Amino acid sequence: MKGSAGEPIQHPFRGLSKLEVEFRRGELSIVAAAAGTGKSLLASNLAVRSNVPTLYWSADSNAATQLTRATAILTGGDIRDIKRALREDAFTPYEDAVAQRWWLRFNYNARPSAADMERDLEAYLPRSLRHVPALGRCGQPFGS
Repeated sequence: MKGSAGEPIQHPFRGLSKLEVEFRRGELSIVAAAAGTGKSLLASNLAVRSNVPTLYWSADSNAATQLTRATAILTGGDIRDIKRALREDAFTPYEDAVAQRWWLRFNYNARPSAADMERDLEAYLPRSLRHVPALGRCGQPFGS
């Protein structure tokens, strides 16, 4: 293996650790379950707290919801205060915390095609990896 590909990503979920559930660097992870079970909350916590480059496709959330959640996770702030600040164009106090996770990218297309996902990956990957065929890239960590 090259670099840190395949290494488990640290996460705050003790219940998943007890079940030996792991998310690994360089792998595509899909979180699937019934509506209202916390998939988006789990995935956004993992993406924000893991400190690894993440391209996050969200089929059921919008930018305001994800930004509010991510900001609350990063700052420990009250989600109601953060939503209000976002609505009232008073988000400045939170901008530094969000900017620290510049490598986290979201896509809100409810039905991304394989071509859409490939385009997003091409745009997100460093130039040095853009020429690598898609299948060869799947096991590689971003930026290696």
